[in-house]
Amino acid sequence: MKIDCLLPIADKSSKVLILAIMPSIVALGSGQYYSSPKNVFWDILYRVFNTTLGEFDPDKISYNEKLAFLKSKQIAIWDTLASCERKGNLDKNISNPVTNDFNIFFTEYPNIQHVFFNGQEAARYFKEYMTSKIVSENRSFTTLPSTSPSNQTNCFRKLEEWTKIKNYA
Repeated sequence: MKIDCLLPIADKSSKVLILAIMPSIVALGSGQYYSSPKNVFWDILYRVFNTTLGEFDPDKISYNEKLAFLKSKQIAIWDTLASCERKGNLDKNISNPVTNDFNIFFTEYPNIQHVFFNGQEAARYFKEYMTSKIVSENRSFTTLPSTSPSNQTNCFRKLEEWTKIKNYA
């Protein structure tokens, strides 16, 4: 089944970009990034910035509040792929990938200085298809463990790796 990514969440003040590969079926259906209750993205991101669970319950905070949180930390989110064919949610089932146009994106959001990949597959697709100088010019890149439920890495290890974002946001 052919699927298209969601629109980027970014503004002119964004300094950090978090790239996944393609939203889950749940996220695509809701039109909201990381809306699958099994994806730990929001939980990890709030913990990285020392927001206690008393202040944040992923099930009780609105999507608009999550987006405001991203904006307050100057973080943008998007996907490496603009579209692809995929059966289910697993990255290994992706075929016919089409990469987003990062030349246009980084021209529109020139303050983004660091890109964090939410998982190795997002980094692999990005690096495989990106050859333009504008994309890598004055930017650094870091691959983090995927927050997807399919990644069985210990959640404390994921959190430890994701704390690197604090150095850039």
